[in-house]
Amino acid sequence: MVYEELSQLSGELEQAQQEKESLEFSLLENEEQVQDLEKQIKQNAYLNSQRSDVPADFGEDEEIVNLLIGVAADTKGPTPEECLNLLAKVYPRRLVVLPSAIESARQVSSFSQNRRLLDMLSRLVTEYLPAYMQGGDAAARSTFTNNEFAARESDTVVNNKQYLAYRVFDVDGREVEMLKHLKVGVADDPKSTIRVHFEVDQKSKRVIIGHCGTHLPLPGR
Repeated sequence: MVYEELSQLSGELEQAQQEKESLEFSLLENEEQVQDLEKQIKQNAYLNSQRSDVPADFGEDEEIVNLLIGVAADTKGPTPEECLNLLAKVYPRRLVVLPSAIESARQVSSFSQNRRLLDMLSRLVTEYLPAYMQGGDAAARSTFTNNEFAARESDTVVNNKQYLAYRVFDVDGREVEMLKHLKVGVADDPKSTIRVHFEVDQKSKRVIIGHCGTHLPLPGR
């Protein structure tokens, strides 16, 4: 009887051992699945956090990401041309940069206050434009200081066809006066002075930049 009981207990112990090994194997598989899920959740959370920090019209474009990384990594900041290209890609539904603006920006690549320019252009499309669409220039001009922004040119320019023509730009076959301008500096040195002439197209609700370079010609200069 003792032998039979021992034999039965031995069989039960072996069965229990097999069940234990089976459970351990299942547990190991479950742990691996949990780790895979955790990894996937972390990846999704990271991607979502990255998307939540970008503007509504920021496209999932590798070129934009590379431009942003380049701006962040360059201690000198982006050139005026790079500022225009970057913002035009980040805000395609808010900003149009004309070829004339790119060409003028290319000619002032030595401009030294690059990060200030990028900040002003960014405020132009993210703060000035929405305020302008709601309340016109009177509501929007507080986006900038008096030293940063002018709503129009002087009468000596406006009343002079020759000099006014420098401030007229072709927009899809239309001649558009761009008297509004951002300004940095007052000297003639392109390293420290720049002018950004623009207009707001109320139909498309976008800023159109026609010039981003040296001070445009003035009477008597």
